[in-house]
Amino acid sequence: MIPSAELVARREALIARMVPNSVAIVPANNEVVRSNDTHYDFRQESDYWYCTGVNEPAGVLLAFKGSDAAAHSVLFVLPRSLSDEIWHGRRLGEEQAKQQAAVDRCESLDDLDDLLPELLDGYTDLYIAQGNDSWFQPHLEQAMATLRAGKRQGMKAPIRFHDLNTELHELRLIKSPYEQAIMREACRITAGAHARAMAFTAPRRFEHQVAAEIHHELAMRGASGPAYGTICGGGENACVLHYTANTDELQAGDLLLVDAGAEYLGYAGDITRTFPVSGTFSEPQRKLYNLVLASQEAALAQLKPGSTLPAAYRACVNVLVEGLVQLGILTGDPATLIKEQA
Repeated sequence: MIPSAELVARREALIARMVPNSVAIVPANNEVVRSNDTHYDFRQESDYWYCTGVNEPAGVLLAFKGSDAAAHSVLFVLPRSLSDEIWHGRRLGEEQAKQQAAVDRCESLDDLDDLLPELLDGYTDLYIAQGNDSWFQPHLEQAMATLRAGKRQGMKAPIRFHDLNTELHELRLIKSPYEQAIMREACRITAGAHARAMAFTAPRRFEHQVAAEIHHELAMRGASGPAYGTICGGGENACVLHYTANTDELQAGDLLLVDAGAEYLGYAGDITRTFPVSGTFSEPQRKLYNLVLASQEAALAQLKPGSTLPAAYRACVNVLVEGLVQLGILTGDPATLIKEQA
C-alpha cells in the first residue's frame, strides 16, 4: 500500500501546476469481460494508481484548486455489495477507500451522475487525459450537458480544457525515494527470475517452460506477475522483436533471448539477456556477446546527471560499429558507416 503522505504529496504537486479555479479528473481502468462472467486480469490505470493507491476498477478521482488556490480532493469508488463481493471478492467501500487514498471526501460510484454536475459547477478549467476514450467519458458528457442546460439557473460549466497528461506525466518523470525503492525491488525480483531461467534452460526443453519458470519465480518473490508479455526466443525466434508465442523446442548450439520483467506494486522491472542453450558460447557467439556487452557498458558510463539519452545511444553505436568492422561483419570507416546508418 502506498504511504498516505506519498499520495498527498503527489496530488499537492499536481494541484500546484493547475491554474486557479480548476479541477482535474483521473478515472480508473474498468474491467474487461473475457468470457461470460469472467474478466481479463485487472490492471489499474497508472495515473489513477499514482494519485490514489486504490487498485479497484471504475473509480474516479477529482482534484480541485479554487480561485483562492485552496485545494481538496473527492474520490468515487464502487460501493460495498454483499452479492457482488460473494462473486468477485471484497471491496474497500467509501470509508476504507477514503482512508487508504487519504482524500478529503469519498462517495459511492452509484452517486457519480448525481454529484458530478454539482462538483464541477462554477469551475472554469478542466484537466483530463485527452485522447483516452474511457468508460468515464459518457458520465462527463452528461454532467457537462446538465451544467450547460442549467445556465439560466446560474450553473456554469468549465469552459477551458487542458490535457492532464502534460502536467501529470511531467511529475511522474521524477521518482521519489519511495518509488526508487519499489523500482529497485522490481528489478531485484526480475534478476532472480532471469537467474532461474538460465539455470533451467537446456536442449530439448521448450520456450514456454522457461517462461513458466520465470513466472513462478516472480510470484514466489512477491510480484503480482510479469510486467509485460514474456519473450523467450530460441534460435531465429530471437530475431522477432516482440516474439511471445514461446512454443518452440530449444536446440543445442542455439542462443536463447529472454526479455522478462516483474510488476511490483505498479512498477516494472525490465531485463533482456541472451545466453547459450547448452551453457557454453561458441566462439562467434562469444565475440558478438562481448561486443554487445561492451556497447552496453559504454552506454551505462554516460548515464549520469547532466548527460542525455542521445549521448548514451551514440556511445553504444560507436562501440558496436567499430566492433562489427573488426569482426569483418561491416566494412569501411566506422564514422562514415555511422553517418550513413549502415
